[in-house]
Amino acid sequence: MRKLRIGIIDFITKSPNKSIWARMMHANLAGLMPQVIAVWCEEMGHDVELFSFTGCEELKTDTPKDVDIVFISAFTQSAIQAYALSNLYRSKGIITVLGGPHARCYPEDAQKYFDYVLGLTDKETCREVLEECSPHLELGRCLSAAQQPTYLPGIRERWKYIELALRKAPWVKMVPMIGSLGCPYTCSFCIDADIDYQPLEFEAMKEDLRFVRTKYKRPVVSWYDPNFGVRFNDYMNTIEDAVPLNSIDFIAESSLSLLSEPHLKRLRDNGFKAILPGIESCRHRAVPTQPGSDRGWIYRSRTFPQPPSSSRRGYPHGSAGGQRRAAYFRDVRGADGREGIQEARDHVLARRVGWAPPGAAKVCHLRISGRRPRIRAPSASERVTSIAEWGVRSGGA
Repeated sequence: MRKLRIGIIDFITKSPNKSIWARMMHANLAGLMPQVIAVWCEEMGHDVELFSFTGCEELKTDTPKDVDIVFISAFTQSAIQAYALSNLYRSKGIITVLGGPHARCYPEDAQKYFDYVLGLTDKETCREVLEECSPHLELGRCLSAAQQPTYLPGIRERWKYIELALRKAPWVKMVPMIGSLGCPYTCSFCIDADIDYQPLEFEAMKEDLRFVRTKYKRPVVSWYDPNFGVRFNDYMNTIEDAVPLNSIDFIAESSLSLLSEPHLKRLRDNGFKAILPGIESCRHRAVPTQPGSDRGWIYRSRTFPQPPSSSRRGYPHGSAGGQRRAAYFRDVRGADGREGIQEARDHVLARRVGWAPPGAAKVCHLRISGRRPRIRAPSASERVTSIAEWGVRSGGA
């Protein structure tokens, strides 16, 4: 394989934005996989340039130049920008590759505008693209690995790219880290429903945590796990064995059912400052634990619809203890039709999301779209709702 000049573009936001928030925080939202791709490409002997678009840069002048191939990572909200940039590169004879959430959700659309569209991506998938590296002008080539990679480069290996991104964050600097892939639940509205839960190596996590403490006096680490803490004790033991207690500030996304009072106490003691719990259903329905099961919709929280005491306002391990929470419903419709939507909406607004300050309640129903397992069944039975039907409001009915 010949040595290539490779550009990697990470769309953190969808459009130019020079607000104070964008300048302060967008760099902290840098994707982990663009950094992983950069490391893999370097290990194969190529020259790599990684560019993160936070909204403050000029795409036409600041993106990588003089390259043979460009990898672009984008959410669907950034798709139009990614398509336009791909068109610009292809007009110059440069091969373009799309990865990230949009590529996984809408590959059939994306392949009209890119030479390659990547679903699940491991090092061998990346190698295949680089070895072929040829234009597909009529219709891009879709590639996907059979499963998620079993190993990802850690913080030490990705550090030069992490540091490059965090130079754009003048104050708070969050280091991206991941401890697992996939999810043990089988919610049919989620794109990870068919992806087996897979913890990564705990010894590698320890090395990452020790390394990041050599770079910052008190690091802030953001866990990118789709569902952090499924193997709760293993993760907490790993953190406690690796670094002194409460020496790193952590942020993570988890299921509300995992946030019991003992777990919250241990999270607080280990330095967790923000937890984003997901509430998948407000119905006491069967939990399909077998892969491929079609029985009902997932119900993750045993205590919902009464918000757990460990998440209420004023609880010593909640907001008063420094931890902040936000809640969202991925789907609340299930087999109960529109009544489930209305019930969940009324429940959340009545309780101000159970733990949010007065006037801060936000209800958001994420519309089912893209490549979700068994997506046609809920669509055919009219269980897909729009944002307008849900009645998204803030701070009241």
